[in-house]
Order: sequence, then structure tokens, then C-alpha cells
Amino acid sequence: MKRIIAFLLLLTLTLTACASKVVPPATETAESAAATVESATETNDAATAEEGFAEGHLTGIPDYTLPDGADTALVRETAVRAMRDMISTRWTPSQDLKYNKDGAVSEKDFHFYKGRLYAGLPYTEAGGSLIQFLQYYDFETGVVTVDPAHVNNLIGNVCGGAVMWGWAAVSHTLHGYFQSGYMTYAQGVIPVGSWTYPENVETFHDYHTKRIVEENGEDVMMASYAQMKMADGLTSSGDSSLGRHTMMAVADAKVVYNNGRIDPDASTVLIQDQRGGGEDDGIPTEEGGVTVRYSGRTEASVTFRWLFDNHFVPLTVKELTGEEPYQAPRIEFAGDASSIASLLQSTVRSNLALCTVRMRVTEEGGKEVGGKFVNLTIRDTESGDAYDFPLNRFSLRKGDTLWCDTSLKAGKNYHLTLSAVSAAGSETALADLDFTK
Repeated sequence: MKRIIAFLLLLTLTLTACASKVVPPATETAESAAATVESATETNDAATAEEGFAEGHLTGIPDYTLPDGADTALVRETAVRAMRDMISTRWTPSQDLKYNKDGAVSEKDFHFYKGRLYAGLPYTEAGGSLIQFLQYYDFETGVVTVDPAHVNNLIGNVCGGAVMWGWAAVSHTLHGYFQSGYMTYAQGVIPVGSWTYPENVETFHDYHTKRIVEENGEDVMMASYAQMKMADGLTSSGDSSLGRHTMMAVADAKVVYNNGRIDPDASTVLIQDQRGGGEDDGIPTEEGGVTVRYSGRTEASVTFRWLFDNHFVPLTVKELTGEEPYQAPRIEFAGDASSIASLLQSTVRSNLALCTVRMRVTEEGGKEVGGKFVNLTIRDTESGDAYDFPLNRFSLRKGDTLWCDTSLKAGKNYHLTLSAVSAAGSETALADLDFTK
């Protein structure tokens, strides 16, 4: 029996952190913005992770769904919120986790220690979203349980991915590899302002933003920074002391004129970003007597001069400008759910990037006795599986099939439900069937 059901899981997000408590402060100068996070003030753990978590946490999968054709101001606010949740959600690992960004290069190690309180997804190359991270998250305790040997492939994100997953919560025109260097026309990303670059450029690794900034000149870039609005992005492909980095604006740019010209040192934009640094496990910040370690900044001010000197270019997606109307998430089942075999030959389709596809098995009475999920990452956004997900990715290998779970008894009746969650956070039940092991 097949049923098509739709439901939304509601968000209750109560984070105690506010801009005035986050390192670095919102009044940061160009010099302090460029400084390394190693300069963050040392703090001592003032409470246990459990006490700190109780102050503010996620209690369910967030829902960023808006009505079709939503006003662009609301779309922009939602994109900022989606990324903000990604870099501020509180958690603590069930055991020590270690991630090495460059293989055997020990000085690039990042650690996440059991008993410490963290805010934001860990800085790793996993390329996942907040929704994916929450598959390993206990909503009652804030404890994240994941195999330490695979932390790099399972949870976390980097700066460019954090911005693009924030956009993905509201954009159906954004496709491709969710990383800084790929924020080009090919992925559905467009310039803010009048700066230009060749439309056939596929990545900013090939055509560096330093070259773009120099070719367009200071006047054009200043005028483009001045047009930035909330949720627009900024990316630099390196060639400066800062290195590669991507950020999202959390407010419209503040433009100051001097003798009729934009003053690059007085004009600013507030940003949020995902970054690795500080101590080896984040930026320690005192909040109400609790030490919270941030992987990013939820609000910091940078000047137009700093942006120009570090070769940042401003970017956005069409749903934020109104060039393309906002579409509410639509997740559909395409195929046959009359049997497990036919189900696994079917497809899940979504207009927004999928984050998680899940199968649950319940026995009579509704108790869950088996199941499995697949998390989609940046590699799936590039391949297209995040938009057209083949259910045959649920492996049939012995010991890996949900209906061959040892807890399932031969001859007993069970119920299987298929659901999926997109970057908008809305979970949709897609199909279900009864079967006997």
C-alpha cells in the first residue's frame, strides 16, 4: 500500500548567544578582521557542557519553508537564519574527535573534546549541512555520536559550503559543487553590482578573484560592495595574506561618502562565516559563565577597504534578488512502492537540494525496529543525486539491509516508511508499504 503524505517538523531554536557576546566583536576594524583567530582571548571552562547546552539548543529539525513567491526580504532573512543555525547550534561530542585537514600535516589538526561545549558545525571537509549533522545529534542532550574514524566524511563544513547550504535552504536555481571556488554562473551564482568576469569561467580556482578585482578596478568594486544586501555572499580565492575564504552578509552594507565618493575605510558590511582556528577546537567565548567554542563568527564588521585588499567579490542567487521567484520545497517519489524491490528501483526528486533520505521499519504497534538513512553532501550536489536521488543507493549487501536487521523476525509483518528532508528542513513522508520478512 502506498501513501503520499506531507508533514513539517517545527523548529524551536533558543540560542542565548547574541552578537555582543561573539568573538570577534561587531565593531571590528579592518586590521582586526584580518588578524588570525589565534588572537582570541583565552578563557577557562566555567561550566560543564551539559549545563551550557541547557541554556539554548535545537529541539527539532529546523524548518525554513516559506510560501511560494515569498517576499525577497523574507527570503533573505531565512537564508541568513539557515546559515546562522549552522554556525551556532550547540553540541558536545560523545567522545574525542580529531580531524586533520591536510592528511599527515599535524599542525593542521582540529580536535573536538568530550565534555566541551561547541557552537556550530565542526570545521571539516565533509561538506554537509546542519540537517545532515542533526542525524547524529541527540535533541535532549546535545550530544553528537559519530565514528571518530570517519568524522571528516560525516559531519561538518567549511566556509564556502556553509554559505551555499544557507542559500540552498531558499534557492532552487543553485546547483553544483557547494564550495567557495565554485560560486560561479555555472552553479547558479550571480554577481552583486556591476563587476564582471567571463561567463565561461567554471571556477575561481581557474580565474582568481584577485584578477577579477584588479581587472574591474577599485571604483567598480566599491560600488558593487555598496549594493550588498542581507544574505549576499563574499568570496576570495586567495592570493592575499588571508587565503581563500567565503562569508555571508547579515545586513545591508553601510555606505559612507566622503566628498561624493565612497569612503572605503568608513564603509562596512556585517558578516557571518564558518572558519577553523582559534584554539585547535574553536574560538572560546564566555557566555553567562559558560565557555562556548565557536567554529565561526555570527557577526563581525569588515570594511570595504579590507574586502578590496583581500580580493573579495560580492555574489548572490536569483531568489534573493527577485529575478527568480521563491519556490517552496517540493519532494516527490517517482516510481513503484508496491514492493521493496520496486521501491529500490525508484527515485526521490526535489527542487531544493536534498540533505537526508531515510527508511524506517516499524512493527505492529508502531515501535521502530529498523531503518537506515543516507546523508547527501557537496559531492551529491555536484553529481545531481541531491536533486534526483536513486534509491538503489540503499545497499543490499548482507548485514546492511534494513529489513534483514537481526531484530526482524522471520514470518512477522512489518511496515516500511520512506521520507526525505531538503535543505529547507522540511521532512516529507513519501511512500510506505507493508512486508513480511
